[in-house]
Amino acid sequence: MNIKINIVRNSLFIIGAILVLIGLIGFFDNPVFGIFPVNILWDLIYIVGGLLVIIFAIHNDKNDDKSIKKETDSIEKNITI
Repeated sequence: MNIKINIVRNSLFIIGAILVLIGLIGFFDNPVFGIFPVNILWDLIYIVGGLLVIIFAIHNDKNDDKSIKKETDSIEKNITI
């Protein structure tokens, strides 16, 4: 598997985990860290959004790996031109 794909997946997993954590902390501490003003609706949005990002990061289909590699290669090709 391409190392760039692993970096993207790990980054997505970390971002999703942070969103879920912010949503969970929001139920107990409002505002979260004094930065994120939240209510129950926003807590749920953070949790659901984070879970969707984690699911997307974990999804491991070989066809997706090939298409992601093809897209990252084409993006690199366009950047270097």
